[in-house]
Amino acid sequence: MNTPRKHTKRPFRRRKNARPSFLSRVLQFGAYLLVFALGGCYLKVASHGGSWPFKTEAANTVDKLGRQVGGLQRKFGGLASQGFQVLDHEKGEQLNQVNKGGQKESEGVQGDHQIEEAVIQRAGEREKKLQEEQDALGVDVSDEADNGLWEGDSPTEIGLALHASQESGDKGFKRSFQLPSRRRQKAPGLVSRVAVGSCTARTDIPQPVWEQAVIPAEPDAWIWAGDLAYLDWPDVDCRASPEHPNCDCEKDWLKSSYQSCLSGDMTHARAKLQAQLEHPDYVRFLRYMCPAWQPHGLFGPDGADPALCPRTILGTWDDHDYNWQDGNRRLPRKEAQKQLYLDALGVRRDDSRREVGRGLYAKHTLNQGVAGKEIDVFLLDGRYYRDPKPCALRRDFCEKMVLTDPKKDKYAWCHDFLHGGRNGTGSCCRKDEAFRDGWCRLESSQNDFLWASACDPTSASFGQIRTRLEWREHLDRMALVRVENESGEGGNESGEEDEEEGMMCEVLGHEQRLWLTTELRASRAPLKLVVVGSPVFNNPSQTPCKGKVPKDLTAPVTCPCFDDFDCYRPAQVALLHALASAPGCPVVITGDFHFSDLKVLRPGKSLYSEEYQSEGLEKPIYQVMASGLTVDTAKPATCQGFHRDRMGLRVPGECDFVAGPAFGVVEVDWEQELVSLQIRDGSEGEVRVETSFHLGTCLEKASLAQRT
Repeated sequence: MNTPRKHTKRPFRRRKNARPSFLSRVLQFGAYLLVFALGGCYLKVASHGGSWPFKTEAANTVDKLGRQVGGLQRKFGGLASQGFQVLDHEKGEQLNQVNKGGQKESEGVQGDHQIEEAVIQRAGEREKKLQEEQDALGVDVSDEADNGLWEGDSPTEIGLALHASQESGDKGFKRSFQLPSRRRQKAPGLVSRVAVGSCTARTDIPQPVWEQAVIPAEPDAWIWAGDLAYLDWPDVDCRASPEHPNCDCEKDWLKSSYQSCLSGDMTHARAKLQAQLEHPDYVRFLRYMCPAWQPHGLFGPDGADPALCPRTILGTWDDHDYNWQDGNRRLPRKEAQKQLYLDALGVRRDDSRREVGRGLYAKHTLNQGVAGKEIDVFLLDGRYYRDPKPCALRRDFCEKMVLTDPKKDKYAWCHDFLHGGRNGTGSCCRKDEAFRDGWCRLESSQNDFLWASACDPTSASFGQIRTRLEWREHLDRMALVRVENESGEGGNESGEEDEEEGMMCEVLGHEQRLWLTTELRASRAPLKLVVVGSPVFNNPSQTPCKGKVPKDLTAPVTCPCFDDFDCYRPAQVALLHALASAPGCPVVITGDFHFSDLKVLRPGKSLYSEEYQSEGLEKPIYQVMASGLTVDTAKPATCQGFHRDRMGLRVPGECDFVAGPAFGVVEVDWEQELVSLQIRDGSEGEVRVETSFHLGTCLEKASLAQRT
């Protein structure tokens, strides 16, 4: 009996030296036309700078090509025999390559299957990734091309490369095709949620705040208020290992303690900054804000470039970015330090902040061109021009607690403060004593036409004219003299201003103050975020100085401020009145203190009105202090000492601060014209402290309700 032969499906194999069928030739010719058509489309995109409508055409064509190539491979395997390559665009890694010639017959089919599987696998992975990002951010990927997210001159460039090279013995072309990098970016829209923070970590520890709290908050922008990295920190516990090279140095005004031996050390600073830029937790955050960015040494992403970072990143520095704790304008090589920090922020080489002798202040507008919904961000430099502390603030501390014993940790610093400096008469700033506490109080000075510009920080003319005091023999007294040579704005070649010029001890410096005043008056943005590393208003009360008090002292020695604007009262009051008199609602963004809180400086009479001269303010000034992103910088604390607000500035109450890792959020409801200021914890991003105000009046929501 004849049993039917069992039919087994055998793979298709081309016979040796077999001529391709007519249909195979037609399909191969069609594939060639498809590739050349795509190449023409790519050139068209490039010639038009990647602008639509050609972007849409190119994106759609690239999408379809992978599917069509897969179909051709599955049906005929012809392209594989011609040497088709599939490359991973993101990693520059060749997934598979089937070379022509020297292969066994079975390798043709096997190579086809490998290519097909690689294409399908990569497409599936990329589609899954796109879907996850789409779900997370609520953007339809199908709209990507129309949203202008394919940029021919950006890192998200369409990954298509056509290589036509004649090979010996073959009239075909060798083709290389890169799968497109379809990194989804945020759809255009209003910026309504801005996250802020400062103070990462002094040592290399995990930074879970980025993934656990900041990214889930989905900020439209991030603003650094300083201390992105602790460049001057020794990386070792100097108390336990004082003999360590990072802790063992000769003390002077710059290296005033065992913890500051690396102040100004550029080699150490580069290593610390690069470590932060490569920190895996921070890299996850940067990739979220700037999906197209790739880590590149000391260069961070240009957060102001929407093509690279659809979620903006801005920032300024504070003392540890500046590479000198509590540092001022005397830092050696501060220009090189500035360039290093700007590299980390990804700031362009042609940016004005790169200019020699200029601080890194700038203005950036969010929602630019959307009338009535702009947010002007003023990035201030509180280090480059800052004078040393006024003499009166640390004179008692140095004379009574430090200079009595050369072994004291701060001895070298105090000696320089009172007896060193350029002229050997002390590096401390004397201008506040000379003007505010001296010349301005004289009855003979009251009628001087420059009195308001030199003595009244609430006046719009205060600090606008560069002056100094000189002795006049014919008057037998000190007289105010206008400095005609304005070339010193920004100072000498090191960026310092002349110590003898000016009528107050500075934080911002003459040049930056003039710039800020002009920009504030010209701004029509309803919301102004003023970013500076040091708190603008804090706790204007006497605090006992740190250190062991000698037994012979009958009264404690007080230090009336820390490393903030409270140490520079005339400059502080002038800034507060400039902010309150400008159009729009001012919010100060700051950090530095390693805990977080919200404060409001209100007009009218209060416990702080004498120090801040706040009775004449035109509107409230809000302050978000978000300091401490890790457990290294934001540690548990009780409501005592400088953690307690005794002046009625903190909202909602004197002990409402966040001691652990935290960040701030400024959120705007544009429909309701309501601004919410928040401190969120660093573990889950929960709102711990919050207040709000109306954009139309700048008044707190509760205050407005009480008035109505």
